[in-house]
Amino acid sequence: KVLQDCLTNYMKTSDADKAALVFDANQSIKSKTITDVPLKGIYLTYIDVLNGKPIDDANFEITNKKEKFYLLNKATNSEELNYYGFSDGENFYINVSKYASSKHYAKTEIINGKYYIENVIYNSNNAIAMGAMFGLIGVAIASAASDSSTPMLIDCYTGQPSFLSNSEMKVMLSPYPELLKEFKDSNKSSLERKEILKKYYQATLGQ
Repeated sequence: KVLQDCLTNYMKTSDADKAALVFDANQSIKSKTITDVPLKGIYLTYIDVLNGKPIDDANFEITNKKEKFYLLNKATNSEELNYYGFSDGENFYINVSKYASSKHYAKTEIINGKYYIENVIYNSNNAIAMGAMFGLIGVAIASAASDSSTPMLIDCYTGQPSFLSNSEMKVMLSPYPELLKEFKDSNKSSLERKEILKKYYQATLGQ
């Protein structure tokens, strides 16, 4: 079914938007510190993001439905969900359909080499897929998440996701008793998690 869907989407795509990719196991990645929004355009994989190689977005339109973003192919008038992400030059949006209950792109914020996504409703049906992508780490991520809306981090360099669940936050903050106490005493909202996360990275970088 996956292959059939891929071929169907490929057939709907105009020749101008098709990209011939040659697999190279030794593909080099430019070494840099990710602090800025990627160049404007559409990215097939996170390696393309690292290397700053987007494809042109002239035939696409970004739509926003209650802070869920979609990429509309103007030639086919269909929503494209097979890309890793896209940049409008001011913000970077990542495809969260592999992890979320709904298929859309989410706006990100860069925090210490990771893309932070405010809220992702975890899809438990994707636990097996995540295990296949990330091995035992994926299974651990899946088991730590819940069906509720949870902030998410995606590593800018590896593409590996992690959910900022209560248990994950407590494990992360355990070496820092003051931050751990602050988290336990908080309402555990997405905003509070983000602020505590920033303090955590400041503390780790200060060591």
